[in-house]
Amino acid sequence: MITTTYLKNTWLGLSSDSSQDTLLEELIAVATGKLEAWCGQPLVEVTGYVTAIPSIGHTTHHLPFALVPLAITALEYRATPMDSWTAAEAGTYAVHKDKAGWWLYSSDGLIEPYYQMTATVGYPVASMPEVLQWACGYVAKELFNASAKSGKADRFGLASISDANPSGSVALAITSVAPEVRDAIKPWNVRLRL
Repeated sequence: MITTTYLKNTWLGLSSDSSQDTLLEELIAVATGKLEAWCGQPLVEVTGYVTAIPSIGHTTHHLPFALVPLAITALEYRATPMDSWTAAEAGTYAVHKDKAGWWLYSSDGLIEPYYQMTATVGYPVASMPEVLQWACGYVAKELFNASAKSGKADRFGLASISDANPSGSVALAITSVAPEVRDAIKPWNVRLRL
């Protein structure tokens, strides 16, 4: 979602120090994962993302994605969980985005009992919106400040993040979203849209 250079220059003031790049890369990965979990959808582009679609007997279905780019690559169905997946005929389905998010349209009315959609979902890193970069930087900075490397460990009452296994400890360090981050990522939070 962001680069170590962005994190060092914008958030940490470590522009010429590359000794902590490995830790920063892990912190960025954890921060990105936290943002995606809080939003309930991928933010960084994922190819081959598979999601179940409930059979509702209507021609439209609201998909669990908001604002992020979405390109459907396959829609499949089956009659029972034991059956093999069958590809829906090309041209019988499409996706559309409006202010409520993404919608799947199907001319067959989604009448089969089980559906799954395969898609490319999320932003390419090069076109990540600035507000999401800011949110990732903010969370990564807070994680860095909880690490032993920052010299500010325990300032939130958190144990120091281990240098040997930063992501193992980092994952437990921040469990709630700061109000300013929550407000920034609100448009991408699909839980607020469903």
